[in-house]
Amino acid sequence: MSVIVNLSNYIKCYLRRYVDRNGRYPFKSRSDNKSGWVLELGAREKHRLVSGYKGEEQSHFTAPFWQELIWLFILISDATNAWYKYGKQNHREYINFVPDIIKIISLGRRYNFAPYHYFDYRLFRENGEKIASRLIPNWTFGMLCRRLSRLRKLPVASLDNKFQFFDFCHKHGLSTIPIIRVEDIVSLEIAGQFDLFVKPPDNFGGKGCLALKYNSVKNKWIVDGNTVSHATLKAYLDSRFGGKAYLIQPRIRNHPILARIAGNTLSTVRMLSAKEIDGNVRIVRATLRMALDHPVVDSFSQGGALVPVELQSGKLGKCFLSNPTRAQTYHPNTRQRIEGEVIPLWEQAKEIVRRAHMAASEFNFLGWDVAVSDEGILLQECNVWPEVDIMQRPQDEGLLDDGVLQLLHAEFPEEGN
Repeated sequence: MSVIVNLSNYIKCYLRRYVDRNGRYPFKSRSDNKSGWVLELGAREKHRLVSGYKGEEQSHFTAPFWQELIWLFILISDATNAWYKYGKQNHREYINFVPDIIKIISLGRRYNFAPYHYFDYRLFRENGEKIASRLIPNWTFGMLCRRLSRLRKLPVASLDNKFQFFDFCHKHGLSTIPIIRVEDIVSLEIAGQFDLFVKPPDNFGGKGCLALKYNSVKNKWIVDGNTVSHATLKAYLDSRFGGKAYLIQPRIRNHPILARIAGNTLSTVRMLSAKEIDGNVRIVRATLRMALDHPVVDSFSQGGALVPVELQSGKLGKCFLSNPTRAQTYHPNTRQRIEGEVIPLWEQAKEIVRRAHMAASEFNFLGWDVAVSDEGILLQECNVWPEVDIMQRPQDEGLLDDGVLQLLHAEFPEEGN
């Protein structure tokens, strides 16, 4: 079977290059770290979301027949690959293979989902069709945000770049994690006797992040078994990041209540905020991210966990793991109960996100990483094209249930006719 999958992947890549080169296919493909089947927003998905598709009332977008055949081959190939890659993690047996493949293809054609979404959202359940009809794939939401950014010529870098985001917070009086100049540490202009957190200014998914633990006895930092002094810090970081830019911050710790539940690695709340038609800002969803396998970051893509947060009270739901896909009441590492606990300083966290979005009111949707720390509520970063999978997966509900569709109608009224 692996030979067949590899062969189909080779043919699929060839066909994609042909289609992209000729520019006739209504979708543009790009790479993805799970299955390779990821589409930027094309005519089919724009038609489904923006025209007001409600689920049962689907009107199909039709591409030329030969292109549909190519797409069907790609879909079958990736569906088979996804089943062998993720099916066992979800306790799917070989007897489920044919029904699963048929359902993956059906949902992929109807809702523009990648095959791995079938397992991410457990769409093999009886209510899988209903769940699928309310979901928005990551790339779809991202492309909508990107399109709006281009149309309005929005200052994306002012929020997306970590350095400029710090300036944005400072300008508008928003609490955020400070940035430290490496020259200040080297010249001892500041007392550099604390743990440091270093990351690229454009990092994604926690990649490239580095933690330096300060040893007061040696007056040095310990990182990956090496000791780094004040004098050699800059040279070490320059070498580690290959001469590219990096950002240095003090390492922030969890609020004591969160530390008891999630441990010492900083956990952040991802909040999705939306500007309503009347100009007010509404928080749409919130998800707590906790580190599990990675000692430095809480990213779900790095083996972390997701916990849905009730917006009104800040109460936590069950802990949702990425591998295997399941939810549980207790934290896997600390063994502390998660479900039913309340995030401290919750009202303050919601208020700072509302203020921050009002300060960037030209954007319709923004994703905020909020640290509930031992120093209070701090904005960690902002995502102008926020990832929505982590908002939908742990809550088992699509964003279309939260009024996002109405906001899309308001932005693209001419395409909803």
